[in-house]
Amino acid sequence: MIYTPDSPANYRIKVLGAANRVRAVDLGSVWATASVSEGPGSLITFAGRLRDQTGLIAVLNGLYEMHLSLVSVDRLEDE
Repeated sequence: MIYTPDSPANYRIKVLGAANRVRAVDLGSVWATASVSEGPGSLITFAGRLRDQTGLIAVLNGLYEMHLSLVSVDRLEDE
């Protein structure tokens, strides 16, 4: 499949930060799926389908505003 900037896609985003800092915030259709560890260095995984890369940038900006450190962003294959 050919992906373009305006194609919907599934993403997995991993960030580091205190798990208790993750609060209700509009991340589109992305949700927290796992918190691997507790404490100030918790690895938090978000996953979901975004309508386009503009939506992805909005999610990344939201995470940045929450002062979470980006670990990785992966585009997942459609099921």
